[in-house]
Amino acid sequence: MKFINKIEDTLIEFCRKHSLEILFGLTIVISLIIKQKFLYYESNDYKEFLSNWMETIRQNGGLLTLKNSIGNYNAPYLIIMAILSYLPIDDLIAIKIVSIIFDYIISVVVMLIIYELFKNDKKKHIYALIGFVITSLLPTVVLNSSAWAQCDSIYTAFALLSILFLIKEKNIKAFIFLGVAFSFKLQAIFLLPIFIFVYLSKKNFSLLNFFIIPVTNIVMCLPAIIVGKPIGDCFLVYLEQTKDFSQFIAMNFPSAYSIFMNTEGGSNLISNTIENLDTFGTYFTIFCFIIVAFIFINKKIKLNNKLIIKITLLSIMFATFMLPHMHDRYLYMADVISIIYLIIEPKKFYIPLGINFASLYTYIEYLTGTHAIPMYLVSIMFAVIIFCMAKDTIKDIKKAEIKRRIE
Repeated sequence: MKFINKIEDTLIEFCRKHSLEILFGLTIVISLIIKQKFLYYESNDYKEFLSNWMETIRQNGGLLTLKNSIGNYNAPYLIIMAILSYLPIDDLIAIKIVSIIFDYIISVVVMLIIYELFKNDKKKHIYALIGFVITSLLPTVVLNSSAWAQCDSIYTAFALLSILFLIKEKNIKAFIFLGVAFSFKLQAIFLLPIFIFVYLSKKNFSLLNFFIIPVTNIVMCLPAIIVGKPIGDCFLVYLEQTKDFSQFIAMNFPSAYSIFMNTEGGSNLISNTIENLDTFGTYFTIFCFIIVAFIFINKKIKLNNKLIIKITLLSIMFATFMLPHMHDRYLYMADVISIIYLIIEPKKFYIPLGINFASLYTYIEYLTGTHAIPMYLVSIMFAVIIFCMAKDTIKDIKKAEIKRRIE
């Protein structure tokens, strides 16, 4: 009996000493079990697009096919698909495995960002691990890769790395990773405002650094360029993407336009009477960011690392809410960053909760075809969350300015 008690005591002591590592491992195991449940689910995007692209690549020489235009994704993701085409693995599983790997890269980077934000706090390890656990089990993160077979985890992983190095003031690396993120998805451009605001606030890098983004994009496309793809296509692909579904002002997304327009079926068809609404929305959004930039210049606002995270999240929320032609997964990056915000501001849990509810609802509508809640109600809720976020962020900026002047 004493021997058994000794083993139990040893086991309990081991668990106590290595509780963080055990929780880390358990999170991976549990999340993998959940993801495994969706692995063989084929979304409409996979059946209509991804599977056909894979077959085209396989039938036309793998990597050599990249000289041609395939689908509407930029070369880096098509390079990954071309590599997968050589493997003796089911296309659906192969595509999902790549995205799932990046799910965990995202979770680790979230952990590193939180650790950096709380580096002077004794509980930084605990905060970082909580961020890892929540991000790994976040419904949209799970469904995006394992059910939808989408690759938003890839560009978001590199986008988060750019934020990590931005707050660490390793600016060259920050721009390189932003360029890598941009090479995978145009949505990485939602981070551009925060880089501009940090430049205006800190002046610790040159405007020339912004040219790193397109240069990195070209470097990422080199394998396709080598086999014959025109360099211009590495940028024109995004222009073509903006034309896809351009007849819809919003597609299954809680934007400003969904409040006033019919959302039956998840999409808002542009009528002749509002055909210029998308142009207005685009220029209005850009104008708002320009106004904020001038405020940074005139008020000489100084950003600390936590404010960088808050303004990044607010910028993504505002951009996706006001820009036309947003759809489905465009809040993915905000979903993840909202977890960092949750660790910074646990009392304001309703903000990340609202963001993730709005985002998850678009997944439910797409994956199940159900429309349980009118999209205009979700849009109104999202607008309220943006207002609350903006109000709190402005208050935080004022507090930071007062503290800076006292010091």
